[in-house]
Amino acid sequence: MPANETRTYASVALNVPLDSLFDYRIPEPLRDEIEIGARVRVPFGRREMVGYCVGFPAAPGIAVERVKDLHQLLDRPALLDERMLKLTRWMASYYCCSWGEALDAVLPAGVKKRQAARTVLMVAALHEAPALRRAADELRERAPRQARTLTALAATHGEIAAGDLLDLAEADHSVLAALERDGWLKLRRQRQANDPSLEFRVDHSDPPPLTADQRKVLDRIGAAFDRGGFHVALLHGVTGSGKTEVYLQALDRVVRGGRQGIVLVPEIALTPQTVARFRGRFDRVCVLHSELTESARRDQWRAIRAGEADVVIGARSAVFAPVPKLGLLIVDEEHETTFKQANAPRYHGRDAGIWRARQEGALVLLGSATPSLESLHNARSGKYELLELPRRVGGRPLPPVEILDLSQHIEKGRSPLLSRRLRIGIETALAKGEQVILFLNRRGYNTHVHCPRCGFALKCEHCSVSLIFHRAAAATRCHYCGAQAEPPKVCPGCNLPNVKYVGSGTERVEEEIAKVFGAGAVARMDRDAMQGVGKYQETLDDFRDGKTKILLGTQMVAKGLDFPNVTLVGVINADVSLNLPDFRASERTFQLLAQVAGRAGRGDRGGRVIVQTWSPDHPCINEVVGHDYASFARRELEERRRCGYPPFTRLARLLYEGKKPEAVQSACTAAVDAIKSACAEVRVLGPALAPIERIKGLTRWHALLKAPDSARLHKVLSAVDRRKQAGVELTIDVDPVAML
Repeated sequence: MPANETRTYASVALNVPLDSLFDYRIPEPLRDEIEIGARVRVPFGRREMVGYCVGFPAAPGIAVERVKDLHQLLDRPALLDERMLKLTRWMASYYCCSWGEALDAVLPAGVKKRQAARTVLMVAALHEAPALRRAADELRERAPRQARTLTALAATHGEIAAGDLLDLAEADHSVLAALERDGWLKLRRQRQANDPSLEFRVDHSDPPPLTADQRKVLDRIGAAFDRGGFHVALLHGVTGSGKTEVYLQALDRVVRGGRQGIVLVPEIALTPQTVARFRGRFDRVCVLHSELTESARRDQWRAIRAGEADVVIGARSAVFAPVPKLGLLIVDEEHETTFKQANAPRYHGRDAGIWRARQEGALVLLGSATPSLESLHNARSGKYELLELPRRVGGRPLPPVEILDLSQHIEKGRSPLLSRRLRIGIETALAKGEQVILFLNRRGYNTHVHCPRCGFALKCEHCSVSLIFHRAAAATRCHYCGAQAEPPKVCPGCNLPNVKYVGSGTERVEEEIAKVFGAGAVARMDRDAMQGVGKYQETLDDFRDGKTKILLGTQMVAKGLDFPNVTLVGVINADVSLNLPDFRASERTFQLLAQVAGRAGRGDRGGRVIVQTWSPDHPCINEVVGHDYASFARRELEERRRCGYPPFTRLARLLYEGKKPEAVQSACTAAVDAIKSACAEVRVLGPALAPIERIKGLTRWHALLKAPDSARLHKVLSAVDRRKQAGVELTIDVDPVAML
């Protein structure tokens, strides 16, 4: 702290939904120690809260006599630096949350708990192995434990954990102290690595020969890196075109230049496979995602902050990894909606990453076989550089896609889960020793329960959605609030004993496959079956090793998986997302189908895709058949332009929720009326009941705001009353990806 600077007051951001900073008096003993970015414990009303020091005002914003003392300084040094403070301040402004909410999102829970780093005692030899062995020979008679210890140390070629060395030598710590005193070894404490990536399979390999397309793309990335400064490129590469190899070699260029890279993946399920490939090229790789234990995330975060990682891999929140010198941010499958945070702060990992890279002068590489229409528009308009990989590695063709009309395959009054053609395809692939991926984006066994006589439908008592029957758990569950109920044996409405369980999820498909091909042939990958990151890894390893022949799953199996022995991909029902009340329904359906189709034919045996659908004539289904992203994008962009949706407008969704329907409707209506009267340039759709009218017992009304640009959208949003009204809560979602 400069000698002429006094720190009497601290401005503190709290993790509360209030767009305000709170000023506190800094006690005299803390004034020389407190730093901006440090966490502090402060009184707030009748309780204590942890907040973040974000400034030192010359005078408080309230009367001096009302200013309370800050109670405790929690961090020495501060956990957050100037870069993170700027990023979170932008997030708070752009995503309409408080600065404290944004600040709290960037730190893992284990870091915030202030647990001391675990250390391990290391032993380093101070002499070469021959000298250690000679000394051991001389000590063998009079000090056999020292002799055994030196012999074991000589075999380690350098450094070893003290516990491991003592186990080998059958000695104790007094022996180490004696040998250190005599100058044979040195003891030191080292932070213990809690590195979950060490448990992942490592694919050691030399870089393969590049295709002409890959070489061209890497030359352009290298030129951008040499120029220095912020730059965004969209890498549009068909499935199997070698995007990951481009990532690896681009990162190598950045790491050799003394900077670090962050790789964002859309699913935790992809982490083991991604880490395996990246650890095969880089020695210093760290992992950050929500499935890690708190201690593992804490240790990984600390290692990253200390500059001990060249590459950080993780899901959405890894965008906040505290790398000292960010050189390259890679967002793999940049189109995925999983990069959007569902609660405050409702940031998009891709967009927050781009803002961060701009501030730090880093490159951004957005990769996808089916880019979001927003990113494609930015590339075509010159905001991003467009890089293309139009061909698969090795000249392999994209797999042919066959559309199967389910209405033509109804058997005995019901539609089959596996059509005869798909079943024969699976049998043929397995007979050849090949593997199959099956995709159905519905969990559970049956998707709804109803009575054929009185029309009763079993719904969640807290949410206006059907309960899903999970046979393994012998329960019906709500996938929104988690409520669980015993499956009814008779209709609750009319006591009919034959209640119908209809609609199929992955659990039911798994059962049918097991009946036909054997239980050991299939593995199911969905949120119910995958409990913990270890289960993801185990399932993928078994499939890679051929222990299971069929991988069945939800959208987890559609993204990024690379198994050369997969020759058949089957889509059980392509219509699940097609008819949702969302302007992106067609885009998401095309992306999912194109991505899962791309899992086939990545090896020398080729492959094919069978898509079962009730909508064989839908344009996006037919565009998948031709792997025709260009036609899909052209048609969909024209529709978006005509209807005034992104990328030609900016959106925000206002969602009002509460237990009293009249109060919720009134609050939403009042907000819409105020916006309409305040700004004619912003178009408002609504107020209206949300497509899912009730969740967790709360009635939901919403409105959609459309503006020509971000500035005008935020001008209107800044005038929206965000204070909690009596029994009604407001959620503002900027750039929403979900409309339900």
